[in-house]
Amino acid sequence: MSSETEELIRICESLPPAKRNEIADFARFLAARQEDERWDNLVAYPERRPYE
Repeated sequence: MSSETEELIRICESLPPAKRNEIADFARFLAARQEDERWDNLVAYPERRPYE
């Protein structure tokens, strides 16, 4: 486990449950955005695709 992950766990454990949920929701949001950005880059790729 990375030191960043361990630090996040320590921080989350020190927070009340409602704040932990907010952090988890934000982490899910960031993960979804990362996947969205990957698809945006694939769709915007300027080169011809093999199926075209």
